[in-house]
Amino acid sequence: CLQRVTFPGNISKQIYEAARPFGLVCFVSEENEMFVAEKTEKARAIEERMKMPVHSRPQLPEEIGKSLFPSKVCFFGDLNDLKRLDQHIHQRFPSQVDSFISDKDCLDFMPPGISKGNALEKLADELGLKPEEIATVGDSFNDVSMLEWTPHSFAMRHAPEEVKQKAGRVVSSVREACEWVLQYNQSS
Repeated sequence: CLQRVTFPGNISKQIYEAARPFGLVCFVSEENEMFVAEKTEKARAIEERMKMPVHSRPQLPEEIGKSLFPSKVCFFGDLNDLKRLDQHIHQRFPSQVDSFISDKDCLDFMPPGISKGNALEKLADELGLKPEEIATVGDSFNDVSMLEWTPHSFAMRHAPEEVKQKAGRVVSSVREACEWVLQYNQSS
């Protein structure tokens, strides 16, 4: 682990509380674990889709910021509701939180400056690599910082247009990106 970051103070609890009226499914992430207050059918369906175990914590609202220190708070639901929540949270907590639409029905809130691009930069520094020695592949808005960081970036064809515009190339598969990288390495 090169860095651990959690929300400062009670920001994560305030985000959780501010989102309640929106009626969205909320997942709270602490390091490598995800939690929900109640494992509803919707939460179970999301858990199955994520292929990651999610733990039920009935006291979750009371624990946030006291015994549970989130690194990410995710909301799932209708995209228009997520966009309204995003605007609401940024108006209420300007410059105290970053957010990304990370899937067709998911909005992630994280502490400022936490992104795949920043993580990749830290890893590259640790390994002594330059941006041009790294290739990235992504398909969502939370991948943009990573795609912009290296000239050898690939967006998946099914990605939103705004994401594709940030990548160096658009591909149909990860295999296609890997083949391009192999060919590039052989010709360099």
